[in-house]
Amino acid sequence: SQDEGFSWLDGSEWNYTNFVPGFPIDELGSCLAMATNDIEGQWTNMECSMKMPFVCSRKPFAEDTTTTCLGANVNEGDLITSPGYPTDASIPCDFFLKVDSGKQVEVEVILLEANSCRDHIVLSEGSMGGDVIAN
Repeated sequence: SQDEGFSWLDGSEWNYTNFVPGFPIDELGSCLAMATNDIEGQWTNMECSMKMPFVCSRKPFAEDTTTTCLGANVNEGDLITSPGYPTDASIPCDFFLKVDSGKQVEVEVILLEANSCRDHIVLSEGSMGGDVIAN
């Protein structure tokens, strides 16, 4: 294939490509850059001497391999994620947060990646079907 000469800096397996159609073009250089114009996110090749912004690497997220809803097992201070996060968030799940009478619950949404057609968060007071206080 055309991209056999490329490698990742950390030496990991070259297993992903997203080239602009027709690229790489040998005469343009042996380094890669992400297109940020009309073809956002696809790659082109270029001379390695060109100064460009760079991508920082990070350790991958620890994958949650939970495939069932554990909504009943929530304790104070727990981080709640969708079953299967971050790879599959298609499992419906209800979480019930119980507190003693006279106490309040604080819910902080740190990150929400939702499809507006299918995903939603509804906070209601009382049991299922109670008054909606936020959505």
